[in-house]
Amino acid sequence: SKKNDKQAYLTELNQQMSELKDSLADLQRQYDDKQEELKMVQADLDAAEIDRQDQYEAMKLRIQYMYENDTSSYVEILLSADSFSDFLNKAENISAIAEYDRDMLKKYEETVKLIAQKEEKIKEEKAAIEELQRQYEAREEEVSELVQETYVQIREYESEIKDSESNAAALLKQISKQEDELNSLLKKQKDEQAAAKEAAEAKAAAEKAAKEKAAAEQAAAKEKEEAASKVPSPDVIKQE
Repeated sequence: SKKNDKQAYLTELNQQMSELKDSLADLQRQYDDKQEELKMVQADLDAAEIDRQDQYEAMKLRIQYMYENDTSSYVEILLSADSFSDFLNKAENISAIAEYDRDMLKKYEETVKLIAQKEEKIKEEKAAIEELQRQYEAREEEVSELVQETYVQIREYESEIKDSESNAAALLKQISKQEDELNSLLKKQKDEQAAAKEAAEAKAAAEKAAKEKAAAEQAAAKEKEEAASKVPSPDVIKQE
């Protein structure tokens, strides 16, 4: 029973080991996918850094140009308009350029921030996966030790079973002998009971026969007595 229990437990442990290995393989795939995703995000981030640097350099050149040529350049552009309509168009263009620069800078900053957040998230996921992997590896080692211990116990129980086989054979032989003795005693008891019953029946039959004989003799004596009482006496016959 213990051996069977250990073998069943060992089967369960082997199943756990198989499931654990599948989980580890899945975690490894997730880890590799996250690594590739991290590389892609890093490439996007690097490209965004290049764009940001280019834009920063362009903004420096523009600011430098503005300082060197004074801010009156915008005024000169506006004053060079041929008409009021041309003035409005130039003013609108200047405003659009400035607005476009602000929008592009804001959009780029948001993109860089989003990429940085995504990179941080992937790093966190990577750390979490590594932690899970360490836990599963520790669990795998624990299960392996349990499996080994169970194998050892099964071998011990098998040795105990082999050692007990000779004792079991002797015990069965002794039980068989005792069964023979018990059957002999039971047969003797049954024979004695049958003999006692037969003797009791014979005694009862003899007693019954004696009673019947005594009753018959008593009845015969009674009949004789009654018959004698009905016969006339000699004196009575002489008088007649």
